[in-house]
Amino acid sequence: MEFSEVIKKRRSTRKFTDEGVSREQIISLLEAAVAAPNACNMQSWHFYVITDNNIKAKLSGAIADWALTAPVLFLVCTAPEAITARFGARAENVFVVQDTAAAIENLLLAAADMGLGGCFMGAFDIEKFTKVLGIKAGHRPVAVVPVGVPAMEMPARPRNPLSEVVTFIGEGVGEYTDAELNYRKFEVKNSNVAGAAFENADLSDSTFKNVNFDGSKFENCSFENVTFSNCKGA
Repeated sequence: MEFSEVIKKRRSTRKFTDEGVSREQIISLLEAAVAAPNACNMQSWHFYVITDNNIKAKLSGAIADWALTAPVLFLVCTAPEAITARFGARAENVFVVQDTAAAIENLLLAAADMGLGGCFMGAFDIEKFTKVLGIKAGHRPVAVVPVGVPAMEMPARPRNPLSEVVTFIGEGVGEYTDAELNYRKFEVKNSNVAGAAFENADLSDSTFKNVNFDGSKFENCSFENVTFSNCKGA
């Protein structure tokens, strides 16, 4: 897959099939993560990989329930001791967060390239994760990334136009005009997405056939010209 396609394919996945993620895939994801750029190559990160369902059960209530249905969870921690000793408070407060964020993006793009899906999650109970997993002193949890096979392919969520988020400084860029962002709509067939959560999703012009939506939640979604055929709970 071309890299530009991987970027467009990546989604925040919140619903997974029962299919597992192999050890080889997990190792490849970790290799992608640690290939990320980081301050002075001090690699101020540490990754805890959770695949044991009994451990996941102990994490109930510490993170959204849907995340615990993923076959693998990556708990990403900063490991700031060495870099903080060299650069001080800015390293602890800024550099290590930048390092882990870059690693997570690499991991998510690698997952998309493998046909997997994941989600960058900052909302979780740090104290409970630390206790249940026995996080080592000096490791500070900053994010959880559940990864698995997506139960369905979601459309891209809209992004603000470049004119709102970019300031050009200097000559030579040329006249800038916004290009219309065209997001590919999607067709979902023979899928079970019961209990899925759809938030701020533009589902316009999409087609659903033989899809089970029982218990799914839709918040602030657009349904213009959507076609439902033999769907349950829609």
